[in-house]
Amino acid sequence: MNKKLLMQFRKWAFGLMKVNPDYVQDPKRLRDYVKGPNWNACGCEYAHFRDTVGFYGEELLGMFERLRAGEGEEGLAEYRTLLKAAGIEEAK
Repeated sequence: MNKKLLMQFRKWAFGLMKVNPDYVQDPKRLRDYVKGPNWNACGCEYAHFRDTVGFYGEELLGMFERLRAGEGEEGLAEYRTLLKAAGIEEAK
């Protein structure tokens, strides 16, 4: 496990857990969101989510890019590993 990635993930996840835990705890829902138009462009709720993720660090941004590019279960395994390592329970 990349410790730098885990540290960045924890900061991102615990911050978002305070306002919208559903996206943190549901990997498929999060992937659908990051595949949407708010990733690179302004939207009605969040602007440039890619930039926001990038503020946490390059390792986290790379993980999100892999999650975004994945199809089916591809990319979700890494996210689930980070959830577990951060002590966050995945939504069922």
